[in-house]
Amino acid sequence: MNKKPLFIILLFLCILCTDCARSVNTGEPESQGPASSSPAPRYEEPGSPEPGGMQEASGDPLSVDQWYLDVIRIRRCWDEGMDGTGVLVAILDSGLDYSHPDLAGAKLLDGYNATGTGEKTDVTDNLGHGTFVTGLLAAQHNNNIGIKGLMPGASYLPIKVTDFAENAGISSVLDGLEYAISQGADAVILSLGLIENIPEP
Repeated sequence: MNKKPLFIILLFLCILCTDCARSVNTGEPESQGPASSSPAPRYEEPGSPEPGGMQEASGDPLSVDQWYLDVIRIRRCWDEGMDGTGVLVAILDSGLDYSHPDLAGAKLLDGYNATGTGEKTDVTDNLGHGTFVTGLLAAQHNNNIGIKGLMPGASYLPIKVTDFAENAGISSVLDGLEYAISQGADAVILSLGLIENIPEP
């Protein structure tokens, strides 16, 4: 069975859930207020056995807020050993903080700077967004930090396309895409907005 298509689909699903794990950049739980003691709602398939869902924070304190883990039934994939191993994901964003504690042990490849400024190998994340997006996928499990990444076993290629002013030019994005393809990426993550007018062909 080819496991790659499943994970490529999940990559796009996880982007819809970014605000549920917004604390990944700090590694510290946010103050949730009085309601935080109540268990998060859990999706269950009719007639299915108790999945052990959100009541389990096991080693990842912010995973109690990751309601989407049960919605997309990702735990079933993990239970079957499908954690993204063998998949290469290129993330075109603001770069990556390799020292983030929840990414310790993740398969993080040397990055590529497509912004046109600085060294080609410098993917320092000055904005934090690229590290945040990477964390949603690559955050390691059961390390007593942050969240559970959807694909902790995949390999990640950070490609910096956003400059210090939070701008990602079309040329930078195209350069980044070409580089991702040249490196054999199985999937590309683009969490960007477009503010430029693109001329009609």
